[in-house]
Amino acid sequence: MAPNPGMRYRRTFLLPHLLPKINNGKKEVISIQHYETTDIYLGAYLLSHGGDLSGITFNDRLRATFVIKGEGIHQLDREYQSGTALVNPVHLRESLNHLRDLLFDMRDRRKKRDDRPARNRHHQARR
Repeated sequence: MAPNPGMRYRRTFLLPHLLPKINNGKKEVISIQHYETTDIYLGAYLLSHGGDLSGITFNDRLRATFVIKGEGIHQLDREYQSGTALVNPVHLRESLNHLRDLLFDMRDRRKKRDDRPARNRHHQARR
């Protein structure tokens, strides 16, 4: 099936990437996991526990998806979903504010880009 040019596709980053780690002269393999979520509170929880924000994507309805990577991300998600997660409230607040700031900055940039007047480029058309 050929892709529809008007349709957007998103990549899913749920596959673990294996990276070599040197520990006392021995090579170990650790798993750095990528995780996607639209839940800003889960995203803040993962960031407050050492996750790294590797991107933010938007779907066609402008819903934000946070892409977070780090060691043990899926275990942290299980703790969050089961209600057994423990968190430092100051770190959680800082992470939540960081994600909100990024979203507002991206929204403002997008609004400025969309509000620019369209230029008349009719004179550039090939004849």
